[in-house]
Amino acid sequence: MSRTDLHRLIKFSAVGGIGVAVQLGMLALFSAMSIHYLPATALAVECVVLHNFLWHWHFTWSDRR
Repeated sequence: MSRTDLHRLIKFSAVGGIGVAVQLGMLALFSAMSIHYLPATALAVECVVLHNFLWHWHFTWSDRR
C-alpha cells in the first residue's frame, strides 16, 4: 500500500467516523423534537448520506474528478 493510499484510507475512515457522530446527533435532535423514531431514523440516515458524500467529494477524493 502506497503512502497516498494510506493517507486516503485515513481520510475515508475519518469521514465515516464523523458520519457516525452526525447520524447519532441528528437522531437525538429529531427524537427531541418528538418525531417518531422511524421517520427520525430515515431523516438522520439521509443527513449522514449527504454529509459523507460532500466530505468524500471535497476532502477524501478531491484529487480525482
